[in-house]
Amino acid sequence: MPAPLNRFKASLASNTPSLGFWLGFGTGYAAEIAAHAGFDWLLIDGEHSPNDLGSINEQLSALSGHDVSPIV
Repeated sequence: MPAPLNRFKASLASNTPSLGFWLGFGTGYAAEIAAHAGFDWLLIDGEHSPNDLGSINEQLSALSGHDVSPIV
């Protein structure tokens, strides 16, 4: 079974510009709002924000149904 296409890595390899946003809010609500904003990728910051494993999981769950590449 082939691995799914990683759109973020594909855009880096093709040198096409992409627009992203740094999530440091620690909540799935903010992640879902950002997912609706049309960004290509969203980075969940686990070092410089109040995120822990539970909030990172919540944000990844919130992003799972959207056409955005999550990065942790």
